[in-house]
Amino acid sequence: IMQVEIPTGNPLLIDLDDNLKPISAKYLDEARASPLPKIKS
Repeated sequence: IMQVEIPTGNPLLIDLDDNLKPISAKYLDEARASPLPKIKS
């Protein structure tokens, strides 16, 4: 998993819909993180 960066101490905010399915995700400090994969609908 060489291409995946999981920043230490950088909280990941995941928004969920009413059925608890993820609808969006972002790191609180986006400047430190690599882009996240797109969430499939």
